[in-house]
Amino acid sequence: GGVREGLLYSELSDEEKKLDPLFEGARFFANRLSPEPAIGEAVASLTETLFANETPAERRIRLATCILSDIGAYFHPDLRAMQAFEMALHAPFYAITHRERLQIAVALHSRHDGKPPSSADEHLLGLISPEERLWAVRLGLAMRFAGALAPKAPAALAGASLVVEDKKLIFRAPQDRLPLMGELPRKRLSALAGAFEAAPVEDYF
Repeated sequence: GGVREGLLYSELSDEEKKLDPLFEGARFFANRLSPEPAIGEAVASLTETLFANETPAERRIRLATCILSDIGAYFHPDLRAMQAFEMALHAPFYAITHRERLQIAVALHSRHDGKPPSSADEHLLGLISPEERLWAVRLGLAMRFAGALAPKAPAALAGASLVVEDKKLIFRAPQDRLPLMGELPRKRLSALAGAFEAAPVEDYF
């Protein structure tokens, strides 16, 4: 297998060799399973400041997960969380560890269900630390908020950000986004703030 893969790699262009296999795999699935694939890049931008202290490895996993944030959209609402979870576990993603794959899966489950999988999957969840699990849940809840605020509308997230400051989780956005903040987005912003043990705050400019 290694020789065959080496031969295939040698046939790639210099530009193709620079591509990240994980991102390319995530985009492959997003382009087929997301109603609006561009929403992933917008969600990644929204969450940039929320995870300002992340490591390069965490940033890579966050970006890939955001690309996949809406892959459950075409499934029945009752099945989205587990379908997204299972897809992340079994999809042919490359250049990723088992722990990172599980973090993506937990984040996607939380994005669609508001929480990680049940105790029935504890044997899997035990493969990542409580800190890694919390990181994934926080990312999932951030994607869940974005999905309620701007479903299938990446332009609506432009210029918006999330940040934790002084025990406050602040959603900052242009003034014209205020009409989008109905009951459901506010409920999900509050849930996200709770995961950071912070109070939700809205700041429009």
